[in-house]
Formats: sequence, C-alpha cells, structure tokens
Amino acid sequence: MKYLIILLALTLFINCTSKKDNTTFPVNSTAIHSSPEIKLKADSTIFDSDDELESGIIKEAEEIGYSIVSITIKFPQRNWEESFNLNVEELKGVSQKEILNGIGKPVAIAYKKEMHAALMDLQSEGKSIFTITTSANERQLKKITGILSGVKNSNSSDLPGTITITSGGNEKISFSYFITPEIVRYNGKKLTALYADRANLKVLKFKML
Repeated sequence: MKYLIILLALTLFINCTSKKDNTTFPVNSTAIHSSPEIKLKADSTIFDSDDELESGIIKEAEEIGYSIVSITIKFPQRNWEESFNLNVEELKGVSQKEILNGIGKPVAIAYKKEMHAALMDLQSEGKSIFTITTSANERQLKKITGILSGVKNSNSSDLPGTITITSGGNEKISFSYFITPEIVRYNGKKLTALYADRANLKVLKFKML
C-alpha cells in the first residue's frame, strides 16, 4: 500500500508539470499596432526593396521657389539630420501644402548621394563677369577654360538653368545655375569657370506617413 501511494503521488506531479510547460500566454495585439516604430516599418513596405529606405521626422520645411520645397529631416535611429530640395511636381501622392504643414510628422524617404560641379565664378581674361564675386578661395577651386554654351535667355522662373563650358580638348562640364544677363552676353565666348565638387542628395522616393 505504501508503494502504491508513492506511485500515485509521482504520477500526479508529472501531469501537473506537463500542463504548466504547455501553457500559452496571449499577445497584446493592441499594444503592437499602436507602436509608432512598428507602424513606420510597416508603411515602408510600399517601396521597392532595392531602395535604401529610412524613416524620419520633418524638422524644417520652407518653400524656396515654385514647386521646390527645402526640408530638413531628422533620422532618430542614427541621430542625424539631412537637408533635401524636393520638386513636388516629381512626387506622387503628396502636395506642397502637405509637406509645408508636415513639421513634426513622420516620413519615409529613399535617396542617394551624387557628386556634381557647383559653379562658383565665371571669369573673362582673369576677371569675374559678375558684379558680386565669389568669396571662395580660388586655390581650392577647380577650373575649366572653354566656350560657353546653352545660354539663350536669362532666367524667368524660380528654377536654375543649365550652362556648359567646352574646353579645347573637347572636355565638357555642365553647371546648374541661375542664368543672369551677364551670362547671356558671354554665350559663345571663351570663359573660365571656377567650380567645386559638391555632394547632392537626390530624392528617389518620398511619402508622408
């Protein structure tokens, strides 16, 4: 009888332990869906997986010309800020007003860094053709001397035009620049362009969240 009681007690203990190990706990689905971080990651799936996508917060937004909005985005995950110029006409599903009123709101953005030649001065026979000359140190700038082309009229819009200098060795460098009457007068003539290599952040995709 003594051994029978011990055997029954051992069997009861094993059954209770097995039930405890198989117990499942419910997941609070409401808490998951209310998490801002998880929401940003879920919304990011609308983009192509090939693009490097980041979520951030609009810190500043300012109109700098028709269809162009300058914005600064803070990326909390890497504690970094970047500034971009958005051409609203090239974006889908977002308006200029929406961006300007979006300070403090989350966004998803894909972009890449491109190098471009930033025009600092145009010189004729060693003298600037502009009334106001560049304050940059000429020793730190690159130069190309050649024929100016691509200039017909001075800018009538808020967007810059494109001018090109072609050297005697057939090297061509194009610059994005607001075309002034001074530049128009030198179209087809020999000039020296002083420029610097600058990084430009090109926005590939953008969405308000």
